[in-house]
Amino acid sequence: KSDIKDNNFTLKRLLGCEVKINYSGVTGYVTGITDGDIYLHICCGDNFDVVSKYNLTFFTEYGDEVTFDEYLNMYYGEQNEECISCI
Repeated sequence: KSDIKDNNFTLKRLLGCEVKINYSGVTGYVTGITDGDIYLHICCGDNFDVVSKYNLTFFTEYGDEVTFDEYLNMYYGEQNEECISCI
């Protein structure tokens, strides 16, 4: 969770997040990301995949699994609702 005053979500904030790609079962940390319109191009450790945000499961620091939208709301709050719809 960021302590930065500007707490708006950007794709760069996904770097270092632990994720699981639901359809392929790959789990790892996001080490690279490019905005590709609807899809996110992510590099997860030694694996590379092109996925929709809806095919990702994120892990919180407490070990809970959450969806992309739940992750955004949990860490960045309601002020980012327009971000959710534009990614």
